[in-house]
Amino acid sequence: MMKTLFGFIAFFAIVSMTGCETYYVLGERDVETGYLKISRNASVEIVENTPVDLDRYKSLLVIKNSDLVRSQVENLNYFEEIMNMSELEDEIIDNELTDKVPSLNQAIGLTNASNHYREFLVLEFKVIRFDQSHRVDTELSLYDPATAQYLFLAKTTVNVSFNDQQNVYPLYNKLIDYIEDNSQTYDRFESLDAE
Repeated sequence: MMKTLFGFIAFFAIVSMTGCETYYVLGERDVETGYLKISRNASVEIVENTPVDLDRYKSLLVIKNSDLVRSQVENLNYFEEIMNMSELEDEIIDNELTDKVPSLNQAIGLTNASNHYREFLVLEFKVIRFDQSHRVDTELSLYDPATAQYLFLAKTTVNVSFNDQQNVYPLYNKLIDYIEDNSQTYDRFESLDAE
């Protein structure tokens, strides 16, 4: 009886600590702030924040990984076309560029694609586990394959538990800031109307 009671207490304590947090769910932007809703104590470290004329690159963004990342970036309503790596590879084949871009697996392949297909940026979301320290970071990066440089890189450290409001949405909010700071055409409030 005591084990069952303790189990219920532990379960409800965990549920009450996590509240309404989500895990890998498409976030909605708040109409009053233009940002995704985050935890009060969410902390983001900006590792790279290179000023650039971002509007020059808005015609194409390539997502290096998941469809959830793609959907979240589509909700920002900035980039004109968004494709994943497989779709980029199909475009390379369809445009008969395989002799100039034999592979997209390494940075040189992305550089060749940018030079021979068209200019684009690459967005990647990563969860990085550090085996020795048991530390886990989440990163969101925007990479320019033409120059082989990161334009934007933000990260969070997972302290107690991983959730979207603490470790994912704050990264996208910083990306919104980066776009707004480096674009002459983007306004996070006006982009809400485009949804």
